[in-house]
Amino acid sequence: MDSDNFGGKACFSGDPKVEQVSDARTAAAIINRANVPDVEAVAALKAPPERTGLSMAGDVMKMAVSRAIVVAISMATMPIVSRLFPPESFGVVSILTTLATVFAAFGSLNYIRAIPIAASDDERRNLCVLCLAIGAGATIVVAALTLAGADALARYYDEPDLTKYAWFLPLLFLGQAVWDLGNMTLGCERRFGAIAVRNVMEIIITRSVQLGSCLVGLLGSPLALLIAALAGRCASIGVVGVASIKRTIDLAEKPLSPSGIRAAAAKFRKFPLVSLWTATINALTLGLPVFILGMWFSMEVVGLYGMAYMLVNLPLNLFAAGINQIFHVEAGSRMAKGDSAADITRHLVRMVSLLTAFPLTVVLLLGPLLFEFFLGQRWYEAGVFAQILVPWLALRAFSSPLSAVFIISNRQGEHFLWSIALLVTRFSAIYFGGMYFGVRMTLMLYAVSNTLVIVGMTFRALGIFGLGRRWMAAHVAGSYAEPLLLLAPAGLVYWHFHSCFGAIVVLGIATIVHAALIYRRHPEVVNVLLARFGIPGFGRSESPDV
Repeated sequence: MDSDNFGGKACFSGDPKVEQVSDARTAAAIINRANVPDVEAVAALKAPPERTGLSMAGDVMKMAVSRAIVVAISMATMPIVSRLFPPESFGVVSILTTLATVFAAFGSLNYIRAIPIAASDDERRNLCVLCLAIGAGATIVVAALTLAGADALARYYDEPDLTKYAWFLPLLFLGQAVWDLGNMTLGCERRFGAIAVRNVMEIIITRSVQLGSCLVGLLGSPLALLIAALAGRCASIGVVGVASIKRTIDLAEKPLSPSGIRAAAAKFRKFPLVSLWTATINALTLGLPVFILGMWFSMEVVGLYGMAYMLVNLPLNLFAAGINQIFHVEAGSRMAKGDSAADITRHLVRMVSLLTAFPLTVVLLLGPLLFEFFLGQRWYEAGVFAQILVPWLALRAFSSPLSAVFIISNRQGEHFLWSIALLVTRFSAIYFGGMYFGVRMTLMLYAVSNTLVIVGMTFRALGIFGLGRRWMAAHVAGSYAEPLLLLAPAGLVYWHFHSCFGAIVVLGIATIVHAALIYRRHPEVVNVLLARFGIPGFGRSESPDV
């Protein structure tokens, strides 16, 4: 065998046998005299095909179908759940789940973020095993911290239930760590259909346990909410997450070895050394309102904030969360090969604005009406909180996926500095706001501080991608202008004429008009969605905007 073959170059004489392959990235697999396949050709065959904006939209819509089902189930059952459990119970659960989310940043020392940019299947397998080992060790540490600090946590918030239910914390942490790993491996396989199935199963199990727990004497108890959250997470992991992790581990050709794991850990050492602290700060930053509102005000306020944040995020989770995951994989794949990700970034901004502007504008104008109408009178204040949070969350819908550029372009240090800026401004706003003002003004200061820093971070990310700031600002402003005009009559009917029924009717008409306008301008989005159900599309098949 010629020595060139060891370097991955096919060395042959005469006419080689070429097998034509229908792959977008390679035309043939070359076989040399010794019948050894060319390494580069095989690698190209194994690599996923290039993604166009429309195929990316297809993946987004595939996930959007499942998230639409999740939102439908959540909205259909939330009026019941909100009347069975008081805000105080949601407050206790918010404290524990937020703590688990902060600790989850250490579940893999952030090596999980390196999996999409691994250079080979062996490297991806080594990172996956490394994440599992770190997660097991971190669970033991979290259990020890919980045992030692449960009483102190209950005294800090003057809430005895935190001591009773603190033992859920390591279980929630472990579930989150394994869930994140399964989610990442599924994303790398581009098995977004499996992710869709998992999303639907998780909400079905969660809601079933929440409602069923009331039949066994747990009506209104935080215990029922915690059991439901853990059951839903375990069910979703068991269905697709474990299988995906196993496939990633079995996919590589070389035997698993400690030296390979150490090599992968060393290669991506920036993730635990720099990006880990960025992820931790981001999780802590998002949890600040839960932690500090409970200190200055009460568990009821924490529960109201938690409900507002969760329901405002529903339209974002319907589309933007799927876009976030797909964009991370696609942009990482392109930038790892030295290609530009500017085109899919434009698609990202257009899709996010197209799919989230209307529902967020609804909450901005009619938040208190919707919360009181669907959840009950005691949740009216949560609707006011939601109105305050909408401008920040609307910007976060764009900035969250765009922030991946700092990771995939190896700018972890810069991302860390932005995260520090967010933490400092958010903490200052909500801490001193709680000290000197009421809860509404505190949340307003919190939202404004978020908005200012996120605008700067988003513009910086666009600069890295080579996109203009004016284009982004003009596109976002234009996306919200039309929903504001369509929904202004509903807001007028509710706030000026004080007619809840009239506002709901006008809102329904505005929604139908908006849907018709979306299809008229962007029929390809609807056609891609219909194709997921095997229904032929109709109308125009392409648009310059998506």
